[in-house]
Order: sequence, then structure tokens, then C-alpha cells
Amino acid sequence: MQSVWPSGRHSDTMCELICATARSSGRRPDIQSTELPTAMPASIKRHIAGLVAALAFSVCLPVAVQIAAEPTPLPADESAAQALARELNSPDFARREAATRKLKEMDASVVDAVTEVGLGENPEAGIRAVSVLKELYFSESPVVVNESEDALRKLRDNGNPAVAVEALTALRSHYFSVRQPRAVEAIRKLNGQVKFERGLDVMLHGNVVQPPDGWARQAAVGPDWIGGDESFRHFARLDSLQTLYVLDGHPISDEALAEFKRELPATEIVTRGAAFLGVGPIPDSLGCGISSVLPDSSAAAFGLST
Repeated sequence: MQSVWPSGRHSDTMCELICATARSSGRRPDIQSTELPTAMPASIKRHIAGLVAALAFSVCLPVAVQIAAEPTPLPADESAAQALARELNSPDFARREAATRKLKEMDASVVDAVTEVGLGENPEAGIRAVSVLKELYFSESPVVVNESEDALRKLRDNGNPAVAVEALTALRSHYFSVRQPRAVEAIRKLNGQVKFERGLDVMLHGNVVQPPDGWARQAAVGPDWIGGDESFRHFARLDSLQTLYVLDGHPISDEALAEFKRELPATEIVTRGAAFLGVGPIPDSLGCGISSVLPDSSAAAFGLST
């Protein structure tokens, strides 16, 4: 028969007490049974009762700890992303940090849940939400970039002041190293045009800078644009843009143009006919002085140069 007594120091002490009591009473000790000798003194009975309680607690404690450590089951309608986003509001700093780190490693599936947290009343959780969206904004996936950008704009326009500032900073960060090159590459692939200025200082977000690769100053979209309204958003990522030429026959909706104007209110939208030469003049020059020729423009096709 397998013993029902736990092993260890407490069980050894209990067995010694039982055996000593049994010897004094003339009974043979039986450690396979939980029955105590009837002649046992009251003080020893109390001692054994205390040991039994201690043993019961020590045996049950690991089970209780294990149960408490189990994660709270998710509600039926809550995804893993929503559960992680909810942890951004946790009172436990370590859990907030862990959730932030894990969310940054995920994809567009977390954007809605993180945005909801960012729009809440907790400014720290909102700033953490912005940090997650910023990480996603600079991913390699166009889908993730677009969705995270929309979320950052929503927080910029509707979040509490601290979160709105963080969202605006995130949208404008790494402009010359990431945002402008990506936007220009996408625009040109979709038959849009962008003209750069080089060697000039520009005031950008309160700072005077002279980017080594130049800054996008003019852009054009015409009837050969194949990106539709969805990809027209790339033009709004060119914060340094001064003029956008919209040529007759373009497929861009009035709503998309209005959204562009909301994003870049200082940028002038100029409507022109489809005949677009693609050159920039030299101010105050005699005759027609050409300062620049847009790549892939009519002027470039005819061999005009500066």
C-alpha cells in the first residue's frame, strides 16, 4: 500500500509523535492510517493538529499559486491584439512595458485596438499607443504604413493634448531619411512627378535644414495617374511641398484634394491644362532662363536642359 503521508521534516516529526504515543499506549503504530491513538495526551493531539494544518497549507499552496498565475481568459469577442492593447492601461508597469514591446512586433491587426486606447483618458497609455503606431508607420508593408498613418492622424486630431503632440511628432519624424524618399518613389511609380530643390535652406517644422538629397518643392498629377485617391495620399506626405500642379483630366476626386489641403494647408494647388512642359524659370532673367527640368516631363523628352 502506498503511504498517504507526505514526506519531509513535518511528516517525520508527526510519525515520531505517533510512534511515541503508540509505545506509551501499548499499540502498534500504523503510519498507513490517519487514525490517532485514543490514549494520546491532549497537548500532543494539539501539536499534531497544528502539523496537519501546516502540511495541508504547504501542499495546497503551489496549486493556489499556479491557479493565480494563469492568465485571465479572453472574452469571447476579444482578440489577442485587443487584450494586449488593454494591458497598456495596466496598473503594473512591467505589464505595460511587455504589452508595448509585443504590440510593436505585430502587424496591422493591432491598429484599431491601439488607436482606441490612444483616444482614452489615460495620457501615458495614449503615448504608449503612439509609440506602437510610430513603429508600425515605418514598417515595410504599405498596408501597415497606411493604416498606422490614418490612426496617427486620428490621434493628432482627436487625442488629448499630450497624445496629439506625440502623434504629430511621429508623423513628421524621419522626414528626409524615410518619409520623403518613400513618398517620392511611390508617386513616380504611379506616374506622378516630383521636383527637388537642392542647396537651399528650408524652414521645416520650426527648424532650418538643408537636406543633402534636396527637398520636394513641386509635384504634379495628371491624367496618366494610376494610383487613384488611395495612393494620392503620398503627396500629403511631402511636408516641404510648396506647389501641387493638378492637370486637366486627372482622376483625383474633390474629396481627396480637400483632404490633401487639410494635411498641407500651406501648399498651393494649381490647376493647369494637360500640356505641361515641366521646366522652372530663373526669376528676373532676360529671356527664358531655365533653372530646372522635371524628370519624365515633356521638356526632358525634348532634350531641354538648364
